Amino acid sequence: MRTIVLVVSLLMTLGVAKAQEAFFMQDLSIEISEAQYDPPVSLKKTGDFLVLKVTIENDSREYTQRREEIYKTLNALVTAAEKTASIKLHSGEYPIDRNNYKITLEQGSKRADTSTADIFVKIPLKGNDDIPRLTEELRGFVSGVTITGRTELFPGEVGLSIVDPEQYRSELIERIAEDTKKVARICDSTYKVSGLDKKMKTRRVSVTEIELYLNYSFEILPEEKAIISNK
Repeated sequence: MRTIVLVVSLLMTLGVAKAQEAFFMQDLSIEISEAQYDPPVSLKKTGDFLVLKVTIENDSREYTQRREEIYKTLNALVTAAEKTASIKLHSGEYPIDRNNYKITLEQGSKRADTSTADIFVKIPLKGNDDIPRLTEELRGFVSGVTITGRTELFPGEVGLSIVDPEQYRSELIERIAEDTKKVARICDSTYKVSGLDKKMKTRRVSVTEIELYLNYSFEILPEEKAIISNK
C-alpha cells in the first residue's frame, strides 16, 4: 500500500491570522516580464477591488499647516466616499474611514517643506466588469473632491487588490495534492511534498486576475522492497 507523505506546518496552515489586503500596482507588462517562477499548480482569482493609487502632496511653509490641510482633504475624501455605494479608501495597511484618516505623512523627495502620502481609492470587482468605465469612475471621484489649502491630489497607476490571500491556501493545497497523486500513480511510487507551509505568493497576471501559488517541491520516493535474510 502506498504511503503519501505531506510535510505541512499545521500552525501555518490552520492558524488564525489577521486578514491582510494585498495590492498590485506595478505595470502589468513589467510584472509579467519580471516573473521568475512558473508554478506547476496555482489558483487564479478575480481581484476583489480595482484600485487607483493617489499621491497627496502639500507644500505649505509650516508643517503644522501642511498636516492640517492634508487631513482636511482626507476627511473630504472620506465624506465623498461615504456618499457612494461602492468606493472605499485604504492606506495600504488599513482602511481609511471617519475614525481613521490621519495617516502617516512623509517628507517630499524634492523639497524639505513638502509633505506627501499615498492612498488607494478602490471599487469592488464582480467578474464581468467594464474596467475602463470603473477606472474613469475612480478618477472622476478623486477630481471631484474639494481640497484644502495647497493640497494637491495626483492620481497614478491603476491596479488590483485581493483581501486575505491566505484564505485560499487550503484550496491550493488540495490542487497540489491532486496533481502530485497523479504523478505518483504514473510513476507507480510514493512521494513527499515540502514547502506547503511557506508564505502564499501572489502576482497579477491579467487586467482583473491574480495568481496565487506556493514555492513547493515534491520528490518521488522509491518503493520499499522486502529484505530476505538466510540467517
